[in-house]
Amino acid sequence: MKQAKSPKEFVFHRRKPEVHDDLIALADAEALFERDVISVSESLIEEVQLEECNATSLFMEASVVERVNLSNCRFDSIKLADVRLVDCDLRNLEARAMNLVRVEFISCRMTGFRAGKLEC
Repeated sequence: MKQAKSPKEFVFHRRKPEVHDDLIALADAEALFERDVISVSESLIEEVQLEECNATSLFMEASVVERVNLSNCRFDSIKLADVRLVDCDLRNLEARAMNLVRVEFISCRMTGFRAGKLEC
């Protein structure tokens, strides 16, 4: 007698962001966010208040962002790869397009967080 096949079980494997433990804190992160095109790589950004900033694009890779306020900020595009956000305020953050690869949001406030087009 032939045995019925059991359905294949879907197993999701989450990969953590690939971030080094010895990141160097950015000295003047607030000035960086005053630019129209913001690019951050292999950095630690801590305790910055950036409410209501506007920029064309935000690109971050292999970085950690801790206790940063990006509430009410607007971007045309956001691309985050291997980024960990911890205790950040992302209320009403808006982006027309957003691409997230291996990103962690840990204890972040995200009420009203919006992306017109989201890939993750």
